[in-house]
Amino acid sequence: MRYEGQLTVLRDFVRPLRQQPKKQAILRLETPPRKQAQMGLAYVGKYLVDDTLQDVCVSRIQNSTSLQY
Repeated sequence: MRYEGQLTVLRDFVRPLRQQPKKQAILRLETPPRKQAQMGLAYVGKYLVDDTLQDVCVSRIQNSTSLQY
């Protein structure tokens, strides 16, 4: 048994059955080494600061340089 139709007929039949991409592509911006850093932020919780209940977060600068100090 062999398919005798044309390739465009098969493509037209399969096209609606294909899954559509779930996410849109994201443009990544790359910079040279040691020209950019990233910052991470984490929520710690609520703590008493000067007798006031406040949200506390911790931040950290993430750096991926290959320099040895």
